[in-house]
Amino acid sequence: MQHAPKWALPAGVALCGVAGWTNAVGLLGVFHEAITHVTGIASMATAAAARGDVAATVAAGSIVGSFLGGAVIAGALVHGGEVHQGRRYGLALLIEALLLALAWLLLSQGQRLGENIAAIAAGLQNGLATRVSGAVVRTTHITGLVTDIGLTIGAVVRGRGLDAPRFRLQTMLVGGFLVGGVGGALTFASVGINTLLVPAVACVVLAVAAATVPRPPPPPT
Repeated sequence: MQHAPKWALPAGVALCGVAGWTNAVGLLGVFHEAITHVTGIASMATAAAARGDVAATVAAGSIVGSFLGGAVIAGALVHGGEVHQGRRYGLALLIEALLLALAWLLLSQGQRLGENIAAIAAGLQNGLATRVSGAVVRTTHITGLVTDIGLTIGAVVRGRGLDAPRFRLQTMLVGGFLVGGVGGALTFASVGINTLLVPAVACVVLAVAAATVPRPPPPPT
């Protein structure tokens, strides 16, 4: 993320927290699905297809499609290489906040569509993080991050030097996701589906922060 704005790292950690929190709500909620974990949902869809459960296949497959749709929105809003698009980042995060709020409203009424809306929000967030970081950071799952941490530790064991900044980035992002998951689970035990309003508010705060960050001065000619 060497070309990303300075706020990208703390924002990435915060977004990992948002994803962990949202995922905990999905797992603990009415339908018990990991909203931000596309690999797991895709596996659920294939398992359901194998046993001939058409309804479950369509339900799980629609979550994957919704996540894809969110990534499409991110690609339309934020273009690769333009890392100082603060207002565009802010708009994308504001849309995510609105989607999470809508998901809360639908899920509080027992409507499964709420999970699809939350998955769109997750896809939008992951697409945004991918654009900002140059495909280095994913914020809605930690499989790749844990793999990278393992590779880094293995390289150190072999006698190679530690890439401390990268290792710190990876561990902070994983930590953000885990803290968000714990926070979401604990809060869900107290207030139920209303827990989903917390990541929605967090996205509003991040949207304002992103939109108000001043652009860097142009390079000298």
